Amino acid sequence: MTSLVLKPTGNVPMPRAAPTGKRQKKLLAELERRTRDPSCARLWTEGELREIARSLGMHKNSARDAVLGLRQLGYLVASVGGSYLTHLPPFGINGTERPNRTESTISVPVRGPKTGTKAQASLDAVPFGPAVGPGPDAP
Repeated sequence: MTSLVLKPTGNVPMPRAAPTGKRQKKLLAELERRTRDPSCARLWTEGELREIARSLGMHKNSARDAVLGLRQLGYLVASVGGSYLTHLPPFGINGTERPNRTESTISVPVRGPKTGTKAQASLDAVPFGPAVGPGPDAP
């Protein structure tokens, strides 16, 4: 009998294939621009995606192919009510800059030399579940 033990090594991001055609790139850039605009929706129906592509000067067949290509490359994901971009534009939603940190750390109050200060801590060190100790209403 042979056993195999797998140890987690962390998340290795898969490189996303870049859009291959000029129309896919043009449509992706427009969708990213709209995602940054707070007044625009971030969920589009198939018809709306094609209309956006048509407004960029694409023929109806090219618009259909550009939407299909972005979906096949994983940039668009179908959801209830429409499709959405699977990634945030470089400057986040509504033009705000995204924080540059990984998901393995979080800023939380931790016990240390200075009580009540915040420090970067591993997610493993963050207590989850109900709070321990007396609550704010305790006598």
